[in-house]
Amino acid sequence: MAAGVSWLLVLSAGLAGLLGIALLIWLIFKPKALAAIVAEKPLRQALKALSKLRSQVDVQPASHIAAEVSATLRRYFMLRYGMPAPYRTTQELYPQVEHEHEGRRRMQWRERFSDLASVYDAMEFSATPA
Repeated sequence: MAAGVSWLLVLSAGLAGLLGIALLIWLIFKPKALAAIVAEKPLRQALKALSKLRSQVDVQPASHIAAEVSATLRRYFMLRYGMPAPYRTTQELYPQVEHEHEGRRRMQWRERFSDLASVYDAMEFSATPA
């Protein structure tokens, strides 16, 4: 009986050793977990870009600041509302005529930003520099 127990003990120790080696190999070669990339919210991106522009107001010409504000707003519209704003004209973004199928959300952003866009477009594309 003692011989049977010793073989059983050797067999279980060998099996535990193999499992330990297999676990060690798996831990070394397992695929690394991908880090989650948290997307920054569009409003936060826009405010950060505008804040950076504010620090450059004394150094940069007004037309450059106006162009950057316009580009920042257009990027915000693209990320927030899903429209290709950088590729549209101001008249296409802010039509003067309201459409009956226009949603409340679209009406709100159009009302909020249309005055600002016309001011910055006038500064950016004016015949005489500001």
